[in-house]
This record gives sequence, structure tokens and C-alpha cells, in this order.
Amino acid sequence: MRIPFFLFFSVLFFGTFGISDAFAAENDKICVDKVFMESKNGRLACVTPSTAEKLVERGWGIMLDKPMKNNDKSVVVMVAPSINEEYYKDVFSEIIEYDINTVNTIYGKDNVVLLVDEATKHLFEGQIPDDVIRVSNVADIWIRDFGTVSTITEVKFDYKPQYLENDDSVWIDTSYRDWFVAKNLSSKKSNLILDGGNLVFNGEDKAITTVRVFEDNPRYSESEIDSMLKELLEVTEIAYLPEEEGDITGHSDGMAMWTESDKLLVNEYQEPFRSQVLLELENSFSDIEIVEIPYDLQTEFWREWPSACGYYLNSLVTEDYIYVPVYGLDKDQQILELIQSHASKQVVSIDASNVCFMGGSVRCLTWTTDGINAEKILEK
Repeated sequence: MRIPFFLFFSVLFFGTFGISDAFAAENDKICVDKVFMESKNGRLACVTPSTAEKLVERGWGIMLDKPMKNNDKSVVVMVAPSINEEYYKDVFSEIIEYDINTVNTIYGKDNVVLLVDEATKHLFEGQIPDDVIRVSNVADIWIRDFGTVSTITEVKFDYKPQYLENDDSVWIDTSYRDWFVAKNLSSKKSNLILDGGNLVFNGEDKAITTVRVFEDNPRYSESEIDSMLKELLEVTEIAYLPEEEGDITGHSDGMAMWTESDKLLVNEYQEPFRSQVLLELENSFSDIEIVEIPYDLQTEFWREWPSACGYYLNSLVTEDYIYVPVYGLDKDQQILELIQSHASKQVVSIDASNVCFMGGSVRCLTWTTDGINAEKILEK
């Protein structure tokens, strides 16, 4: 007679051979993307969500938590421009200086890795710790946008933004996918078009994007996209903000940032756009506090890209730190102190004045992952 897997699992983990509390807490690889359960006799185990539901239905235990990812081992990934890339030739030295300063700021606080091609690697040797450097041919620096989106789970969306020529987006995305496969990393996959810069996650069950996701996926209705995203990202609430006027990317990660799972910082916009943004957030989310943060809108352009200088909420948020961009502006210190007053994590400033004029800032230039993927990236 065949024994159903969930019954076999319950006997294995909840019966004579149950695992100890310490094992369940310490064995990261087993418990990635699982839920913890406690049996009637007090034993702990981590199982898949579907198995957990079946065990609860049969009265063999209770769920202690929702699906979890291993945050003990996470990594911040950056990409350096190639010395052979013509597109960044005029601003190459500024980007290299930014990369060096940012890596050195993050190092020792969070795990950080810099992807750089063989021809450019020598510019970082002796400037940043050797264990940070990884030789790679990922083609572009804005890794947040074409990297996987990380929530409770990890999803690789289709990278075909309307602000790039198709040949350029395919070239960039292919270089990332080649690296991803070579490192034996894993994620869900979706044919929805969505940039990583257009998804801001609160760490639990809420996410923010803009209406650009509807425009980029016309074959689906808005309700279909909403259902697909909630299932893929494993969230229950999503806000679809109106796009900022003049922002050709349509991204949300310069508009809002979570400092806590229930506290959201939002740019202090002028009316009527302010009311439109706040109304969408209030209608979409339950039990959150919204705090408006001043920003300094710049009018300069680099090529066709509007400046991101003055946008403080394009910050990198990790488990214990919030890396906030500063721009050499008068209000930098005021904003740092204001953000810190609304965060339990430590705020750390990063000078982004060398890169922000290109249309992006600290979050745009970083990508994060955790669990098994992080462990594989950190292997030399």
C-alpha cells in the first residue's frame, strides 16, 4: 500500500523520529520557503505550505508561521560598468568611484558582491576587499530592474520595458540569465513584464507598484494582473500608484519605501498628485502608517533620463540597515534624521551624487537575494 507523502512526513517528523527545536531553527537549507509546524506533543518541523494545510486539516498540528525565507544569509549584488562599454564612457570614472565607495560602506554590515568583467576588474583590486569581486559579464549596472523580484518568494519577470529598445533589453536580460544559470540560482518565472524597480515589498504581505504594469501587459485585464501578481509574489495587498509625471520608467521605488512592515514613507508630493497617491495607498492597504518625506525634484537630464538626485526614498533596505542616498544638498542631514526617526533599522548614508543624474540611485544599482541563492553567490 502506498502511503501519502503528507502522512509519511507527519510520521517521520511528528512521531518517533521528530526533529528537535534546535534542528528546526538551525537547519537553514531544509526550512527555506517552508512553514514551521508544532505537533500535539510539542515537536517542531518545517514543511511545505500545502503539506502543512493537510496536516492541520487532520488535526496533527498547528502552523506557527507563514511561508518563510532564510534571511540569515543574504547578499547585496552590484554590477560595475565594463571599461569597454561605450554607453557609459563619459561617466565611467564617476560610476567606478561610486561603486568603490558603496561597496566599502556596505561591507562589514551586509554581505556584498560586485560583478565585474575581466577587463575592468583591475580598477577595483586594492580598492575594495578581494572577497567582494566576482568576474561576470552581466551587461548593465541597473541590476534592480532586470534581476529577480524578491518577496516571500523570488520571481523572474519578463524584462521588456517600454523605455528601452527591444534589442537592448534582450541583451541585458540574456547576460543576467546566463549568470543566473551559471551560478545555479533558482526562482519562479513569469511572462508578465515588470521591472524590479517597480515593486516595493514590505517584508510580509504588501507590495507597491505603479499602473505601468497594466500598460506593459495589455493582453491581461487589470484584475487578472492583480490576481497573478498576488499569487506569484505571495502577497495579499498591492497598491497601484499613478506614475510620476516625467518619469519614463514608471517605477515605484523612488516614490515610496517601507521602513517597517506597517510604516510606509512616501514622497511629499504637491497637489493634486499627492492626493491621488495617498488615496490609492489608503484604499489598498490595511493597518499601515504613512509618513510623507520631503524630496528635492531636479530638472536636469542625462541623455533622455530625468535626474534622480534629491530622491531619498530610493534606498536599499536590508535586514538591519537602510542605505539612504545623499546628494550634497542642504537637506541631506535633515532627511537622514527624519528617516531614522521612523525606522528601527540603522540608517547609513551613501553618496549618490556621482550617479543620480543618470536617473537612478542606491536601490536602482543594487539587487538583493537570500537563502540558498545568496549562499551560491557568496561562494568564490
